[in-house]
Amino acid sequence: MPCSLCGFSFLLPPEITSKFEGKIVNSHHALLPAHPGLFKKEKLLQSDDKFLGATLHLVDEGVDTGRKLFQCVFPNPGMSGLEFVLKQYRFAQDCMIAQLVRDWQGASARHKESFSKGIYFQPAIDNDLIAFFSKDLES
Repeated sequence: MPCSLCGFSFLLPPEITSKFEGKIVNSHHALLPAHPGLFKKEKLLQSDDKFLGATLHLVDEGVDTGRKLFQCVFPNPGMSGLEFVLKQYRFAQDCMIAQLVRDWQGASARHKESFSKGIYFQPAIDNDLIAFFSKDLES
């Protein structure tokens, strides 16, 4: 069963990444290949980037260099939108991780892209997953 990093603040040793190649997934709060490595989301909000996003990718021996599985993008509102952006990140990452599990189970019809709640996903996220996780955006 694949495992997920999603927040570890260290690199996995090469013995682990090579042994489990293609089975370790990381959720990164930037549009890779831009902004690899550890940093705070606030730094992105203060950047000149017009768009923010998240990437779900396979882990390899590099730092955030593995094959991208999902990406999403949304406008950068700047620091005044910090709370909203934190909710968007959580929503987007929850949707992407749930979609990945569904895809691994072969239970999903794949579409090229989708747009929901102001977030552009590629590849697409199933509508029922978006509906399920979107309740957290509204609170």
